[in-house]
Amino acid sequence: MNWLRRLATYRLLDVGAILVTVSVVVLWAMILPPRWVDSDFNNLYLSGRMLLEGQNPYTTSLRDMSQALGFHFVARIPIAGYPPSFLYVFAVLATLPPRVAFVTWLALEIGSLILVLQLTRWLLGGKLSARGWLFVSTLTIISRTVSYNLYFSQVQLMLAAFVLAAYAAHRAGRHGWACLVVSAAGILKFHPFVLLPWFAWSGGGTMRNGYTDWREPSDLPSPSSS
Repeated sequence: MNWLRRLATYRLLDVGAILVTVSVVVLWAMILPPRWVDSDFNNLYLSGRMLLEGQNPYTTSLRDMSQALGFHFVARIPIAGYPPSFLYVFAVLATLPPRVAFVTWLALEIGSLILVLQLTRWLLGGKLSARGWLFVSTLTIISRTVSYNLYFSQVQLMLAAFVLAAYAAHRAGRHGWACLVVSAAGILKFHPFVLLPWFAWSGGGTMRNGYTDWREPSDLPSPSSS
């Protein structure tokens, strides 16, 4: 194990981590632009456009609109595959031309990834050195999970950012905000709602006793003033 400790002290590893990260980002820049015609973005954009035009994306095939707008029709997902609450939010992007909407969606995904990394660093605080955060960031960026999310235009990075932001608010003592943020994640896709009971239960005695006060703890009246 001593050789591992010695290896960890080599600054050449830092250079390698930076080069690998830059290489993956450049690879993304080459691979992602043509992906606007395919995968989840296809489904989301067409479903949002149908909502705007008064059609039901859960009963109407996406085939005709997909072909008209130059998308690749995905036969295994012929109708909308996301809950209505998310489609109504995504419909804002569906008002834009497809390529512009895709760039905007990609920017939101990458912004979510950056937020996840920053919140991770804040939550770990002194437990994670700047060098350690570099390696965590590199391993995250080059991970298959992140690459798949970007390649298939999925929503998991955004959900992770919401849930981690809710936990950060919880750690900061803003329990009401934590419940609101995790609920926002649940509106996008239902399964984050599973975490809401935990946030409500661990948010302090007032929530557990059935009394919720959304003010900050410093704003609540002290026992002596009542």
